Amino acid sequence: ETTIVFSLDNSNDISLKIYDINGKQIKTLISDTKFEKGEHSIIWNGINDNGALIKNGTYYYILQAGNSVTSGKMIYIK
Repeated sequence: ETTIVFSLDNSNDISLKIYDINGKQIKTLISDTKFEKGEHSIIWNGINDNGALIKNGTYYYILQAGNSVTSGKMIYIK
């Protein structure tokens, strides 16, 4: 599992999605949910939207907060 940490300057609606190396969306962690100003952390257990454990590889998250978009890279190794 991994923890994605982010900080908000203002309250905002958040979307947080995980993509594989080919750009295919594999997991929606948060979808248009209101978060308050401050630091937040979201734990992802490596399970995709179909309920299956992901394979070894490189994955990306995209965090959208209002008009702001942030991305990050993760490597999963069993």
